[in-house]
Amino acid sequence: MKQAGRITAFASLLLFSLLVMQAVNAPAFEFPLPPMQPIPAPEPVAGKDYVADELLVKFKDTVPEEQKIGIHERRGSNKIQEFKFIKVGHVKLEKNMSVDEAVKLYMSDTDVECAEPNIIYKFSTPPSDYPKIDFLFDMIIGI
Repeated sequence: MKQAGRITAFASLLLFSLLVMQAVNAPAFEFPLPPMQPIPAPEPVAGKDYVADELLVKFKDTVPEEQKIGIHERRGSNKIQEFKFIKVGHVKLEKNMSVDEAVKLYMSDTDVECAEPNIIYKFSTPPSDYPKIDFLFDMIIGI
């Protein structure tokens, strides 16, 4: 019985020591935020709600990257970025091609699963938890 008490006391002391060492060695909790910069809005097409010279293109899963690049080059467009989590490419069209023409051209290719304009979404109302954002942010960083 006396032996079990010593083991429990030793384990408690060891756990407490590890926690103290971790707290001492841990860097001070800082959450540096970069200054907020406004994101420039893309230029919409007159009377339309999408960007004039951009397209979102999704290829079939079996199409290799080299072939995707070739398809873009044949159409005179350049890939701006890839949204890997949804497997969609953000494409900049050549100057003399309309978005409607580009959608038809890309969709005519059997390797393309989907092609659509880069739609500009606008918020009509703030989110329902908007007044609570500062409070929630303070809770996250521990202020």
